Amino acid sequence: MFLCDRQQWTSDVELYAPGYLALEAEGRGGEYPLTRLSVPGRIQAVKKQVMSRVQDPNFTHPNFSFIPPGRFP
Repeated sequence: MFLCDRQQWTSDVELYAPGYLALEAEGRGGEYPLTRLSVPGRIQAVKKQVMSRVQDPNFTHPNFSFIPPGRFP
């Protein structure tokens, strides 16, 4: 199960940086005014879809393994 797909990623970018993707599509992403970034208070109540996926009882956790410091495969 994927936690995030392209549609979710696009939605997240629009949530945090409204209008950025439109500028990027025009090749002007570097001109995005940082003053347009979302204020944390405005997005605090937004529950992202990825959270509902992680809380789904059918969700299987990826098989991550811990590598102790100083030991590399």
